[in-house]
Amino acid sequence: MRFWAGNTYLKREEAPFRVLQDGTFWATQANITGNIEAITITANKGNIGGWLINEDSLSSSNIVL
Repeated sequence: MRFWAGNTYLKREEAPFRVLQDGTFWATQANITGNIEAITITANKGNIGGWLINEDSLSSSNIVL
């Protein structure tokens, strides 16, 4: 692990923010903006482009999937 924040040295593997040397990172309560390129994005709830994501549905103003 290259660096971390939010926990002690002994508990660094549980820190809410961690970065590995290869660039892999974990962040809780993150706000990320800009262009995001990804192979896979997993979301259990939230909003993307006017669509509402729930655990068991995807909906817009008059469409429910």
